[in-house]
Amino acid sequence: MSEQEELQQPIEPTTQDAATETAPDSGENHDNKPLFSDEQQKVVNDIAAKKAFEVREARREAEALKKQLEDVKSKIPQETRPSIPDVDPYSDSYEDDLRKRDEAIRQAAIYDKQQEYKVEQDSKAKLEAESKKQEEFSKTVNTYNERAVKLGVSEAELQAAGNAVVNYGINEQVASFILNDDQGPLITKYLAQNPLELETLSQLDPMNAAIRIQTEIKQKASTLGVKTPTAPNPVEPLSGSGMPLKEKGPKGATYT
Repeated sequence: MSEQEELQQPIEPTTQDAATETAPDSGENHDNKPLFSDEQQKVVNDIAAKKAFEVREARREAEALKKQLEDVKSKIPQETRPSIPDVDPYSDSYEDDLRKRDEAIRQAAIYDKQQEYKVEQDSKAKLEAESKKQEEFSKTVNTYNERAVKLGVSEAELQAAGNAVVNYGINEQVASFILNDDQGPLITKYLAQNPLELETLSQLDPMNAAIRIQTEIKQKASTLGVKTPTAPNPVEPLSGSGMPLKEKGPKGATYT
C-alpha cells in the first residue's frame, strides 16, 4: 500500500499563489528581498534536513546491499557456466577427453548451484528491504490513526477525507509529509473540506506544497480538532451570615 492510498490525500499549490509568495519585487529592492519569510525559510531548512537524512539512510542501505551481493559473488569462482565438451569415442585421447568431460560436468553443476544461491540471496535481500520499508510505513500509518483519535477525527471521517483528497492525485512525497505531521489527520480533513485549497496544492511541487501546508494550512486545520471546554473558575463559597461577630453576655464575663 502506498502513502497515497493510505492517506488518500495532499497536493501542490497554484501557480498564482506560488507567484504571489515568491515573485521578486521590481525596482531598487529587487536584489535584496528574500525569497522566503523567516518562517517559510525555517520550514524549508527542516524539510531539507529531513530529506538529507533520508538520502543518507538510502545510500547506507544501498551500500550494505551492494556489499552483501559482492560477498555472494566472491563465492562464485566462475562468471560463466563451463562448457561441456563432446567426446570422440574413436579419439586416441578418449580416456583423457572423458575425464575432462566429467570434470566439466562437475564444474557446471557447481556453477548452477552457486547461481541458485545467488538468486536466493538477491531475492532475500530485496524481500528484507521491502519488508523493512513496509514495516516503517505501517508504523507511520498507525501513528497517523492514533493522532486522529486524539484529535477527535473519527475513522469514518478520516477515511472519507482521505478518499476526497487522494482523488486530486496528491504527490507521494506530499502524502508522506502529511502522514508524518502531528496535525496530519486535521490537515487531511481541512483539505477535504476546502477543494479550492486542494486544487492550489495540486499545482505545486512537493517542496512548495509542504511549505504551504506548514505555514498556512496547518494553523487553519488545527481549529477542526477537539476543543477543550473552558469553564469559569468556581465561586468561592461564602461562610457565616455576613454579620460581624460580637461578644455574648455581660461585659467582662468569662466562660470556661
